[in-house]
Amino acid sequence: MKIYEQTAQLLREQILSQQLRPGDPLPSIRELSARLKIGRNSVIHAYMLLEDEELIEPRPRSGYFVRPRPASLPDDRTPQPRKVELGAMALDIIGAAENARLVPLGSADPDARCAARQYFYRRLSLHARQAASLDQSNSHYIAPPGHRELRRQLARRHQPFQPGLGADDIVITNGAQEAVTLALLTLARPGDIVAVESPCFYGTLQCIEALGLQALEIPGHPQHGLDLGALHQALERWPVKALLTNPSFNNPTGACMPDAAKPELLKLAAQYDLPIIEDDVFGELSHQGSRPLPVKAFDRDGRVLLCSSLSKTLDSDIRIGWMLPGRYFEQVNYLKYVTTLASPAWCSRPPPTFSPTTATSVTCGRSGAVTSSAWSCCSKPCIATGRPKPSRWFPAAASSAGSSCPEAATATASTATPSRPVSASPREACSPRTSAIVTASGSITAPSTTARSIAMRSERWAS
Repeated sequence: MKIYEQTAQLLREQILSQQLRPGDPLPSIRELSARLKIGRNSVIHAYMLLEDEELIEPRPRSGYFVRPRPASLPDDRTPQPRKVELGAMALDIIGAAENARLVPLGSADPDARCAARQYFYRRLSLHARQAASLDQSNSHYIAPPGHRELRRQLARRHQPFQPGLGADDIVITNGAQEAVTLALLTLARPGDIVAVESPCFYGTLQCIEALGLQALEIPGHPQHGLDLGALHQALERWPVKALLTNPSFNNPTGACMPDAAKPELLKLAAQYDLPIIEDDVFGELSHQGSRPLPVKAFDRDGRVLLCSSLSKTLDSDIRIGWMLPGRYFEQVNYLKYVTTLASPAWCSRPPPTFSPTTATSVTCGRSGAVTSSAWSCCSKPCIATGRPKPSRWFPAAASSAGSSCPEAATATASTATPSRPVSASPREACSPRTSAIVTASGSITAPSTTARSIAMRSERWAS
């Protein structure tokens, strides 16, 4: 046990044994440091720990005092269900977060300078250009449970702690907030009681308010999260329909439930047949070691509905969320359909690129190598001139066995005709002078400006 923890324990015992009574002053930081022969920082940390436990309180220009205990609290401190009445407070908080002159303390958003975010939007821009060039008669909805390829990738992401999870076990949502809403709609009706961790995200409380539910606040530890003892007492007394918890880095406390406590939570839930809505939107933000295991990792009977999104790890504007509803998949999937019909496909559908079914098998003009990949790198001398050329990335589909240099090459398709046009962006190739377009007939053409520059460079090499 650390020095500040020993100091806090000494004071805690004196307070609980009534040696220090409510309202009694505590020694000043300097006095206690000299009395116990410890550093002042240790005393400060001990006082902060006792303040978090609501045993002491600071008073301006007076020091620390033992905190009076409210006489109105019952001895067992059993929570009471109640209606939520917050109104439009959250809208004011979100609106203030958009003000550039204010520090955005009311909303947790990723840094816009994140490299992953910039890469995502570059790929999204490429997808938008390619989607605009598609020759199709009409658009269509991406019906629930959502785009299959995205669900397949999410299933792969969850494989380390959810073996056997497949794309058919996931529902795509418009952010984690919609996932939580769908879970509450599935499990509860107006007037029902939902247990929530206290304190919790204000958006959760507003969702409960909008659905006409009652919130039963379960106290949480500032480090370890939900108090399982208090939850047990509440379940014995009240007909709770669901538990909504944020066990991995709770918002706003940052508390993280130990992995050892999660099987105990599931055992308690099984005893009362209690569904658990797990908000895991902050689960990827661990700064030490690997991410904590979600409660869903210990779920064996499908009672945990895990909700997550990219809003805290990539960008809040993307609005890609998902849900692992377990045994409640059919109900959630139907409610998703009747409430929002579909999820936006513009950022969930993977951009069309060269693939084994649409790529061309071509010969590199410099090395003579045959490749079928979308992009190839070659640093060998030009076959026609023997001059060494700097290493450069260029479209493999823009070279051919019959050409002496990649800039002057053309290609022929060796596989089935692509089902739709696919463009190889010059920006993606890291070379502004080489670009090719695969047409619906399978032929490859170059823009006129590129063709002219190819001819000019070919003449210079020939000389």
